[in-house]
Amino acid sequence: MRPRLPLSSLRRLGLALATGLLLAVPIQGLPTTPADGVLVLRTAKAQVQLRMTEGGLLRITATAEGADPARPPVTLDLPAGAPFQPVPGTASLAAGDCRVTPTGPASVTVMPKGGRPFHLSLEGDGARLVLRIVAEGATAFHGFGQAVKALGVQDDSLELYHEPHFGDQTYLHMPFFFSDSGLAVAFNAAGRDQVDVAKGREVTLTTTTGRLDLYAWSDADPAALVARWYRLSGAQSLLPRWAYGYLQSRYGYRSDADVRNTVELFRRFKLPLSAIVLDLYWFKRMGDLAWNREAFPDPEGLATWLHSKGVKLVTISEPFFNRDSQAFAELEAAGALAKDAKGQTVVWKDWWDFGKDIGGGVVDPLAPRAAEVLGGRYTKLAAGGVDGFWIDLGEPERVPGQARFGPHREYDERAFHNAFNLAWAKLVRNAFLAAHPDRRPFILSRSGYIGIAGLGVSTWSGDVPASWKGLKEQVPLGLSASLSGLPFWGSDVGGFITRGGEAMPPDPELYLRWHQFGAFTPVYRAHGTGPREPWIYGEDWLARVKAVLDRRQQLLPYIYSTAYQVWSEGRPMLRPLFFLDPADPALRTDASAYLFGDAILIAPVTQPLEREAVKRVRLPKGAWYDAFTLERHAGGSEVAVPLSLDRFPLFYREGAILPVEAGAGEEGLILLPGPMATTFTVFSDDGETEAYRRGAGEQLRVELDAQGVSFSGATREREVVLLLPKSLKLAQPLAEGGADPLFQRLRVKLKPGAQRVAFVDPAGR
Repeated sequence: MRPRLPLSSLRRLGLALATGLLLAVPIQGLPTTPADGVLVLRTAKAQVQLRMTEGGLLRITATAEGADPARPPVTLDLPAGAPFQPVPGTASLAAGDCRVTPTGPASVTVMPKGGRPFHLSLEGDGARLVLRIVAEGATAFHGFGQAVKALGVQDDSLELYHEPHFGDQTYLHMPFFFSDSGLAVAFNAAGRDQVDVAKGREVTLTTTTGRLDLYAWSDADPAALVARWYRLSGAQSLLPRWAYGYLQSRYGYRSDADVRNTVELFRRFKLPLSAIVLDLYWFKRMGDLAWNREAFPDPEGLATWLHSKGVKLVTISEPFFNRDSQAFAELEAAGALAKDAKGQTVVWKDWWDFGKDIGGGVVDPLAPRAAEVLGGRYTKLAAGGVDGFWIDLGEPERVPGQARFGPHREYDERAFHNAFNLAWAKLVRNAFLAAHPDRRPFILSRSGYIGIAGLGVSTWSGDVPASWKGLKEQVPLGLSASLSGLPFWGSDVGGFITRGGEAMPPDPELYLRWHQFGAFTPVYRAHGTGPREPWIYGEDWLARVKAVLDRRQQLLPYIYSTAYQVWSEGRPMLRPLFFLDPADPALRTDASAYLFGDAILIAPVTQPLEREAVKRVRLPKGAWYDAFTLERHAGGSEVAVPLSLDRFPLFYREGAILPVEAGAGEEGLILLPGPMATTFTVFSDDGETEAYRRGAGEQLRVELDAQGVSFSGATREREVVLLLPKSLKLAQPLAEGGADPLFQRLRVKLKPGAQRVAFVDPAGR
């Protein structure tokens, strides 16, 4: 943690400026050149400092008079940049291209580089501070984490404290948001700080800790703005390649035989499967973090068998430890459980006690020996064949307020609450790497905070009801999470629990539509309290789900390359339609459809077919091809898509370059040439190690235009199958026939270096 900035020499300077003064009116008493370039404004009980950082962000820090509040455990702290200097003949100060004009004792107007002005005003009353931000020209705000049910927020109130409730997944708060006018705010929030949005243009931040600390910047391009947040927050990484395949889960597989039988059925029905996920029943007691050897007598042998079938193994764990669990006494003796202010382990009873009435405690992931004692158990599991860890309940759920965390118990529960899961994920990641140095971990989490995705963490939306309403709400939740630095997002495909009870599967049509949605999210996992396997409704429904699974498998090279964009460019995998046309107001709050990477648009079906036989989809500018028919549609308007159980609105963008599995292990590219040239980087590597962070892997650059395709960056020679629309007249003798009703196949020998393939007959024959 960096030390606080020194207080400005302007600390005791009062700026007696009435609201609304013109820029040309000088401010009485303002020094011509501030000594340290930090502007300080004061009220009777608080002050606010403004300074520029490296990279041109404006940092705004408000503190209550006389307060010395503790910094939050997770804090962005950027180096100082250009100092503010008075602008001659005006009431303004400037640093670089940002101009600030005081408009009152504790209020300013900010004109950022390339953006619209916004206004700041501070009120202070003891430890309670209120900072109001008004963004000129704004009509909605985006972001906030997985905490809002609308893509564009106009009026809402959020308390920044992770607290899940069944049926409501708006609990994972990320202190980042931006307006459709281009203003972005990253907030060094404290637990239970309040964010209130009003009229689509005003945001009020409130704390009772005596400190507000935030960064603001502006960018008219929302994609660039979000990419900057990914870089600032450290949200960039790449999951192992298998994690983007299909993951099968349920609550839960209870034995070795359950797992083996499930995997064998996937093989029998020729269904792709990347991993199987074990819920609570792999251990005996909450907090054992050890196999139940009665139900799983040879877990190492099970892992070896799964790996021989190409299937990975993921196990759940929680941060709670029953007093009779294998790990409780060891963790308590090591001082690795949360304690109260007197140093006593905090013990309480909750549902995870499973009626034993003996209670337990919660781990302190910052305790000096937590990595050794708790991390050692994760390391042992990883060495025994566990490929990924599902960390659940890490908000953490219902921990008593007297619990304290940290090497010196410096954080109370409120202060550490939102950061808990981030610290736990770091411990788990390091433990996995202790068993497998340089191997990419996979961590599935219900919660998270700033930068957690940079650890290789995937989040999911929690215990969503198995209902059409629950399915519909996933779209804005996933988009908002992705815009906030949580790129590897997914949901419980099928819904977690049905109205019919825990043992009941969801409605078959709902289950199918959820698969059609889930296959176009970053992490695709079916999960629920009852059966969630593809065959639970018989042959006809199995065939429909299989078609979805097969399409996901076909698109894995595209999905993996899209995931690489998170690491290389800070671009989320799920993207709102307005990324393609920020000026179209109809797209700003449209959560009925979204983009999955550069080239795919999907509008999930969220009503039964009997209620909605045709779905209207607004397409962004450009042109779009129906993925089921290759019918071309002009963008910038609505299109009516007829629905069936097998068909849903799915489009490829004109100019699309989609790397695919072309069948029988062949490497393929779907190409949809348009009048404008397009590019895409196909990324491939070993799919397992951290070497991508060091630049390893092939970055094959593909450039497509109306006459042909160019390649560069290939590192090895091989054959690639180009899949081109049958409507395209190809030059002979390169064309090759095939049974595909939509695409013709063209085989190309790819070689290192630059090469060009012309596929249009120059004579037009």
